[in-house]
Amino acid sequence: MKKIAVITGASSGIGREFACLMDDGGEMDELWLIARRRDRLAQLAEGCRTRCRILALDLTQAESFSLFREQLAQSGAQVEYLINCAGFGKFGSFASDREEDVDGMLRLNVSAVVMMCKSALPHMRRGGHIINMASASAWLPLPYFSVYAASKAFVRHFSLALHRELAACGIGVTAVSPFWMNTEFIGVAKDSPEGDAVDRFLILYEPRPTAILALADARAGRAESMAPAQKLIRRAAALLPEELSMGLWNRIRKKRGALPALCLSGSARCR
Repeated sequence: MKKIAVITGASSGIGREFACLMDDGGEMDELWLIARRRDRLAQLAEGCRTRCRILALDLTQAESFSLFREQLAQSGAQVEYLINCAGFGKFGSFASDREEDVDGMLRLNVSAVVMMCKSALPHMRRGGHIINMASASAWLPLPYFSVYAASKAFVRHFSLALHRELAACGIGVTAVSPFWMNTEFIGVAKDSPEGDAVDRFLILYEPRPTAILALADARAGRAESMAPAQKLIRRAAALLPEELSMGLWNRIRKKRGALPALCLSGSARCR
C-alpha cells in the first residue's frame, strides 16, 4: 500500500519545512501538499525528489474536505503522516475584529484541523502520526489576541485527548506549541489594528528546527512538542494566576521601542 504524508499549509513557513524534511527522509511514496496557492505548491514540488500531489484547497471551505476524502478513497493510499500547519492569527480587540477574520480563524485553526483528522483517520494504520500545530498562545487567555489564542487552546486540548484515544490503535498524536517563528504568519499578524504588538517579542525561532523537533517528538510517541522558550511559558502559566498573566501580556503588548527580534537557528531550503 502506498504510504503518504499529508501536509496542510505547505506553501510556506513550517508547513514547507515539514515537506522538505519528509522529502529528505525518503520514506514516503508521495507527499500530498495542501494550500490555497497552487503556484507555491508547484514550486515546492519541483524541488522534491519524492513524488508530490498538489491539492490547491481552501480549508475554510467545507467542499475542500469532500475533495480530499475523494482523493484518498481513489488513491487507496495509507496516511503515514498527517501534519496540520494551516492557520493564521490577527491582533486587535474582539469588538473591532472584522467578522470575516474571526470566522476565518475559527474555520482554519479549529474546524480544518478536526476535519482533516476525521478525513484521514480511516486511512491510517498502526505506526501512523498526526501532528497538529498549536501555539505558545494555547496556554493562556490573551486579550487582543483572544480568538487566535482560544483557537490554539482548542487544538492543544483536542490533540491531547486524541493522543489518549488513539494510543490503543498505535496512532500517535502530537501537539506542537512553538514560540514566535520567522514565517509569513508574522506578516499577517502585523497586518492588524494592533499588529505592531508583534514587534514586542524579542525571540523568533526559525521554522526548520521547530519542525525537526516536532518530528522527533512525534516519532518518540510524545503528546507534546515545544521550544525551550515555550517551556518557560508553560511553567509560568502553571504558577501564575491568569489575571497576572494577562496583565503581563498587556504590558508587553503595549511596550514601545522594543529591541529587534533575535532569530534562532537557520532555515531549510529544498533542493
